[in-house]
Amino acid sequence: MNRLKKTLVIPILLIILCGCTQLTDGKVTVVDKVYHESYTTTTYVMAGKVMVPITSYRPEEYVLVVRQFSNKENKYIEEDINVDKKQYSKISIGDKLVYQDRKLKKRK
Repeated sequence: MNRLKKTLVIPILLIILCGCTQLTDGKVTVVDKVYHESYTTTTYVMAGKVMVPITSYRPEEYVLVVRQFSNKENKYIEEDINVDKKQYSKISIGDKLVYQDRKLKKRK
């Protein structure tokens, strides 16, 4: 029974922690831009006496690293935010944006 609890608790904790963000709605500053190219990998797994290829594909990623001052913690918080290609190309390092509803928007 103890092993079953560990098997259930660990994935639940990972799901809870991965969904958390420290950013709050408000102003953020873009401090870096990161581009990851798409790629494909193939691994082989034994299925009986046969090696079966398993191919996985990762699409390209456009990431903005943003910084926001947290009054609660009295320090700056940096977080990565995935955006689409169009938004990535329009935004420059140093731009001030509005973070609202887990999305970036241009300041008015």
